[in-house]
Amino acid sequence: MSDEYTLTVINNSELVKPVFAVFAVLPEFMSADSLQLAWLTQQINGGNDYVFSWEMKWQFVWSAQGTREGYQWNGRGRLAADPGSNDQCRATFDYDGGDWSLLKAYGKADMARLRIASTARVPRPSVNPSSVGLTLNGKAVCAIDTGPDLEQVFTLHPTYYIAAGRFIQGQMVSLSSSTKFKELVYSGGNNALTATLTADNKWEVKASNAVNFSRELEVLSA
Repeated sequence: MSDEYTLTVINNSELVKPVFAVFAVLPEFMSADSLQLAWLTQQINGGNDYVFSWEMKWQFVWSAQGTREGYQWNGRGRLAADPGSNDQCRATFDYDGGDWSLLKAYGKADMARLRIASTARVPRPSVNPSSVGLTLNGKAVCAIDTGPDLEQVFTLHPTYYIAAGRFIQGQMVSLSSSTKFKELVYSGGNNALTATLTADNKWEVKASNAVNFSRELEVLSA
């Protein structure tokens, strides 16, 4: 099965200049108190459509800040990550007293997980907060607070969601704080979905090969 995915978003609502955000939530971040990153974002005005596309390409990243709802999280120090490679399935997060760094580390690849282990030199969050995370297809997809001698494990089976609102890319959001998030299920070998926000602000999600685009792209003033 191809690792290329697409999501066509059609805005048939009357929202004013909404920004649509896609979230890719890893299993470790599914709890009610976990914060998610607005991973892919795009303003889509009423009557317009947009196609998001991505491949399952990962990177390790870090930030010299902690996590908090509403923060815009920006990952730094990007390091290639590959769950199928012993040389790229693991990274070490270190602090030398002046700056943080991500270093390659050898691990045992299992095709499903990536790991970041922090050294004893990483400050406690109460002294100097920091966080680590992953990017998916070049954009930060998840982040978690870290500290000395911790290992963060990331299971690479995202559950995708979409929402419309006033998002900025990298914004930290609690999925439990809103009822407007719609789950996007890629299954049965289908990697192309179409999500339509209707005039009454409800989501309709279908496989793209089952969508009549001339009908879905309705004129709101009609």
